[in-house]
Amino acid sequence: MNSDRTIDRRTFIKAGTIQAAVGCYALSRTARATASSQESDPYGGLKMGAQSYSFRKFSWEDAVTQLKKLGLVHMEFYPGHIPLKLSPEERASVLAKLRAAAVTFPCYGVVGFGADAARNRKTFEFAKSMGIDTITADPSQESLKSLDSLVEEFEIRIAIHNHGPGARYATIEDVLSAIEGHHKLIGACVDTGHFVRANVDAVEATERLAGRLYGVHLKDVYPDGKDAIFGKGAVNFGGVVKLLRGMKFDSLVAIEFESHPDNPVPPIQECLDYLKEVIASI
Repeated sequence: MNSDRTIDRRTFIKAGTIQAAVGCYALSRTARATASSQESDPYGGLKMGAQSYSFRKFSWEDAVTQLKKLGLVHMEFYPGHIPLKLSPEERASVLAKLRAAAVTFPCYGVVGFGADAARNRKTFEFAKSMGIDTITADPSQESLKSLDSLVEEFEIRIAIHNHGPGARYATIEDVLSAIEGHHKLIGACVDTGHFVRANVDAVEATERLAGRLYGVHLKDVYPDGKDAIFGKGAVNFGGVVKLLRGMKFDSLVAIEFESHPDNPVPPIQECLDYLKEVIASI
């Protein structure tokens, strides 16, 4: 009987050792898979790109080069780089060069819209010809009626951009009031830095606008409103990113760094590195 007990004990210890080894292997495999996932997708499923205004001292072609230096492939171009007045031939040339560079152009802005419905239509025609799915905008109240029809016809979204203290859209309530009662394709672009400048919490803005959130401009700012490297200012990036990932946000998340326009890549890279750390910790 003692011998049987000894055998059982040895068998138990051996089985436990094997089980522990299997467990360690499984944990190791999970850790490797997690590390591999973070390397292949360091932004946790977010479509990370840049607002081309960050590269405004460069031509649009050189702005693309700067973007690629950062390891990014999505750009929201602003009209200073890609003007609305481009001819069809010029538009085709831009698209061909973007395809060659393997860079996408999903968003465009910031664009103003007014009471002139014909002029508003031209902006949508331009967007359609360029394959743009979201126009980041600063629309007047008089424009919203025509925008209701245009977003329906062209199936292109409007993302109303908040622009800090004194702007037409400075607060969450300003944006919510503008989109209330209008087409579901008229929504918001959360600019984290501008919301903080207007004493609005960027996390709260992201949460309250989530149902109609079609764009994000990531900025950090110091309490005095000046640009900051991510993590050094007042924006809670962990809170914003957690919300975006939780809602499976699939539109463009565009980093925008307005300082150092002559050499924007080093500070933007610092911002991106910080963002990767935040995402990896969530």
